[in-house]
Amino acid sequence: TCGKDGCCNTPIDCDDDNECTLDTCKGEFGCVNYYTCDDGDKCTTDECDEDTGCINTEISCDDYDECTDDTCDSLIGCVNTYKWCDDDDKCTDDDCDEDTGCVFTLVDCDDYNECTTE
Repeated sequence: TCGKDGCCNTPIDCDDDNECTLDTCKGEFGCVNYYTCDDGDKCTTDECDEDTGCINTEISCDDYDECTDDTCDSLIGCVNTYKWCDDDDKCTDDDCDEDTGCVFTLVDCDDYNECTTE
């Protein structure tokens, strides 16, 4: 483009042929290519394939503990919440095993008194 003073300045092409960058020109600095694959989601990993573009892959929040419910919050990342193992049965002891999950064990109600039934 030419100004009123007769000077002609042609914009340069800052395209770096990388699908993962935002290409721009900043005055005295010249071409600037900003990496743009960060989607701001704590539940994804952000990678770049220069040919196809950004790859945002969902992460696994599985902590391999059967006593937790595993979820992901896009603002804070993985959340592993302890499970409440309660079957509302007074005749069981309720517990959680990391490998198998909730365990409900029958309570031994035997009072060893032959004059009562359990």
